[in-house]
Amino acid sequence: MQPQLVFGHVIGLASHFLSVPFVALDGFLSPHFTSFFFNDRARALALASALALALALAVVVAERFRKIFWTRFRVQFYGKALGSPQKIPSRFFRYKPPDSNLWIGFQVEFSLSQGENEDSGFGFRHTYDRHLQSVVPLDQHRVTVKFPRGQCAYDFKEASPELLARFPHAKGAKNGLAYVSVRLNDGACVSVEGFGIPFANALDPEVESWINHDAPIVENVTLLDVLRQNHFHFVVANTAQDALRNFSEDRLPPPFKYPYGTNHTWNTDRIQKLLFDTKDKRQFFPTYHYEDDNAHITVVTQSIIQDIMWVDQAAREIRSIKYSAYFIPLDPVAPADAKRFYMVIPLTKEFRDRFDGAWRRLTKTPTLHVLLFNHPEDKEAEAKWKCSIVGYPQGLTALKSHPTSKQELVLFVRRPPTEQQQGHDFENCAALDFDAQLEDCKRKVDAMDIFQEAAKPTHAIPGNVKDVMDLHRTLMRGNGFFDWMTRPKSDVVEAMAATSLEHTSTPKLRALPVVNFLQVNDDKFVDVLVDEALPVDRGRFRQYLSNRPLGLGIITAGPGFGKTTALAAATLAMQASCGKVFCSGPSNVAIDNFAARIDRITSNVTAKYNKDKQDDALDQTHRRLVVRGYKPQDEMDAFLHLLEKPADGDKAAPHRGFAGTSKWQLHLSIAFWLLVVLRCPTVRALHPDDHPKLHELRRKIDARRDLEGLCAVASGKMAWQDYQQGSPVQRGKLTVLMKEILAAADLFCATPAMTTIAVPYSEWKRTAKAVAVDEAANMVRADLAIVWGNTLLPCFLAGDPKQLPPTILTVTQKDILGNYLNRLPQDGKISPLEFFQAGGVPVYRLRTQLRMAEGLFDAVSAEIYPEVPFKYAPSCQVSLPQFAIGRALESYILAKYADVKPSPTGKLSPIFIHCEGYRVIVNEMTGSKKSHDQVRIALDVAVDFAETKSVDPANFVIISPYTANVELIEKMRRRPAYSALLPMPPASTVDGFQGKEGDIVILVMGTAYPRPGPGFTSEQQRLNVMVTRQRAGLLIVGDINVTGELGTSKGKGKADKEIKTVKSRDSNGKTTWKNVAVLHKLHLTFWNAGRVAHVSGKAKDDGQGADLSS
Repeated sequence: MQPQLVFGHVIGLASHFLSVPFVALDGFLSPHFTSFFFNDRARALALASALALALALAVVVAERFRKIFWTRFRVQFYGKALGSPQKIPSRFFRYKPPDSNLWIGFQVEFSLSQGENEDSGFGFRHTYDRHLQSVVPLDQHRVTVKFPRGQCAYDFKEASPELLARFPHAKGAKNGLAYVSVRLNDGACVSVEGFGIPFANALDPEVESWINHDAPIVENVTLLDVLRQNHFHFVVANTAQDALRNFSEDRLPPPFKYPYGTNHTWNTDRIQKLLFDTKDKRQFFPTYHYEDDNAHITVVTQSIIQDIMWVDQAAREIRSIKYSAYFIPLDPVAPADAKRFYMVIPLTKEFRDRFDGAWRRLTKTPTLHVLLFNHPEDKEAEAKWKCSIVGYPQGLTALKSHPTSKQELVLFVRRPPTEQQQGHDFENCAALDFDAQLEDCKRKVDAMDIFQEAAKPTHAIPGNVKDVMDLHRTLMRGNGFFDWMTRPKSDVVEAMAATSLEHTSTPKLRALPVVNFLQVNDDKFVDVLVDEALPVDRGRFRQYLSNRPLGLGIITAGPGFGKTTALAAATLAMQASCGKVFCSGPSNVAIDNFAARIDRITSNVTAKYNKDKQDDALDQTHRRLVVRGYKPQDEMDAFLHLLEKPADGDKAAPHRGFAGTSKWQLHLSIAFWLLVVLRCPTVRALHPDDHPKLHELRRKIDARRDLEGLCAVASGKMAWQDYQQGSPVQRGKLTVLMKEILAAADLFCATPAMTTIAVPYSEWKRTAKAVAVDEAANMVRADLAIVWGNTLLPCFLAGDPKQLPPTILTVTQKDILGNYLNRLPQDGKISPLEFFQAGGVPVYRLRTQLRMAEGLFDAVSAEIYPEVPFKYAPSCQVSLPQFAIGRALESYILAKYADVKPSPTGKLSPIFIHCEGYRVIVNEMTGSKKSHDQVRIALDVAVDFAETKSVDPANFVIISPYTANVELIEKMRRRPAYSALLPMPPASTVDGFQGKEGDIVILVMGTAYPRPGPGFTSEQQRLNVMVTRQRAGLLIVGDINVTGELGTSKGKGKADKEIKTVKSRDSNGKTTWKNVAVLHKLHLTFWNAGRVAHVSGKAKDDGQGADLSS
């Protein structure tokens, strides 16, 4: 029986590869072993010749004996350059990835059958492509072997005539082939990457057995046998002299290490000195693989530190500069009695030039403090007042008699309430005190300390916790699991089995633990939960949930595909199988949406499960208790507010003056659940299906006489004034009731930061048995460390790496000497979801568009998601009632703009209103953009559409990329002409609207051609969010030529000129070249489809915009 050899195809070689075809020869055997491998010499030679013709690039074999040199040998792996088509691609090469250690080694590949794997529920694999600088689909499972530098001996010889005869079609064979021998020193071992990463080949179970069960590939030799040998032999398509030159260790550069040391504790003085000592004119290439734990911690922490530390240094320098300032009182009283002022500080051009980049960063947060001094020489401020920046002071009535120049800063200040805060008499000498948000940076840097080898476990788990922590760190290094799997067995598998883990093992390897999230003693519950997926997806969703290596799952999809719903179902499966789940995300909006979706799904599942059952049936199930956690102080203040004014709902969120309104919302908050228990009529009633702990808490409260007043006022039976005059319940007792609700939660949802500042939440997190994160593609890895810990709890992540990445604002900025201020910006933009995706974790992809009317996702799919096969759900048919408003918009636009062509039959397409020649104003202080003209056009169209078609503007949403434009929209819509738009929700920035949606979305771009250019609207991930928030219609208002002129002013003829880059100003005011390829292609799509309406303004002579004054 001939051995079977099945491996995948060879990928293209990157420029930093030096790669040659190779043959590794294994088994130079003495005669008495021939029967173990082949029956006779003739058969061995015949088999070798046959395989040489059938395979291609390389043959790998492991040496056993060398007594008789060519008497017997076994061929394992071939490569393609040896002359014939092959099933086992492999390469022997020298590899120098940027900012990593150069190494010599070989690589073998195994076909993944991606389509079949995805359909079967295994998931879809990806890898990082250095050429494309993005994460892309991976067709091959790769195992890479690196020889230890300085710990092996290389021997290069010309291949013998007999060996040359084996490969008559080898590339370059006429010039000779080289025979290369690599022997490891005693005690040395190879480094193996890619081993143990989840693998499947639904088309070939035998290949699966080789990879997943260490089954023999040839005779009794397994892949593990090959990797564990200490003597390797290769035949390469080089002469011996060339091979010696190409693969000599003497030619390798020094080993690479990041220059930031091993001390990653927070100390600003040490950090500032370290950054000064390591500044450089080049940035590090991003990496998804780390040599050791220190490299992992270094990259994550430094990408965060270098993003902000220079801004903090600038804030310190700004704080030391004092200016003469003057106050303009706003209250109609004597200046000494006034409470509100405008404060004007005359900055200089030299100041602005010196701090330009940092200033734009610092002023993104509109609030700051102003320090007031008696004399410029004083070191200590007499007073410290909170204030906010007035972005566009030119039109303010109070400043008409105090005209300001563009270099002057105008602040709105409010006199503090106490004399101590106000300070004593002082001269008008002031300095600006900005907060660079170092506390947030410190929190993230401190979080990464849990991945030190000596760190303490973040969660109490059974079994060998050190071994589990080691496995977690191995996962975070991104190199596969060879070392962990080949170590002597421990009780790690048994430890993780205690949290619903399944595993298999072999005599040679210990297997990675596997979680079955559907291992629940209730088949009906599992069936109902899985039914939350679409019928076409239920089989693969069930399989994906039931077999999660390392307990790690990833769900990805484009906008409108239902990833939050899928994650909610997966999270409920985790809760049923593992226990309490901590849920989080990168923003309050993301977590609010996630919590609400989990609550909705658990309600649906429970209702279906309990259908036709009595309320007191023993076999009924209950809803899981989902609690959304906010600051405990905000919970208390909001609860007391709602006792007094129960109808206020979300308006009960505490307002903190200049700090703004709290992010608190009523739904699912601790205050909400306590009001439910207390029978408050303005929240929903306690349902029989609700968690038993809530019913139990109600019974306990009802039985307490000291809480009778609380029950009465909450239920509306007692007036607030009467409650206050009686015996109101003290905050301490209310806190106890709130803690009982928190303790009962099955799923607790909060931001990462909240669990570090609120002790009750931190304690709850430490008892969690699993973790789920929505919008994980927008989260920094340090925040996942806060959420997940270091004990490899079961974890599900969901998100879209093609939408907004983690926020890193220092990308291209340099100091005055040309040194980059952040040398690791691209590493900072690698989210935990993208990191694991690039590392080979199989991903569950959603492929059915559920939200948008047919046609609204077509252009985005073609330009941003070309690799994902998708279809619209039947619920997306344009003729359905939910898209009536979209059909009305189509009818309105076609009637109003004669140059717009109709959407294709059965579809609705986006519409672009091209504002040609209109002005866009760039704020000199902040760099934010706004356009009165584009905003006016958008509001005019919105109000006219609402009135003409009698549609409800509550179904409109206006978004814009720039904060200044959003503020302008809100200001202008208060005019009487736009009173019909009163029901419309507040306008929002694009970033603030991620995860939200609306029926009709009006996108006001706020950009213009040729200046100021597209700005960050050309960034593909932000652009993706901008044009995918709609359900029934998308109306874009802007300048369609912002990436370059497309054609004639009225769109006659098709535009086909492809533009990839244009000059623009970045968020720091610097002129840069912007990649606008995707934005330009979308504009081309709209233009060529005839979906562009033209509105022209009177352009100024200098080309900077329209002059509406005449």
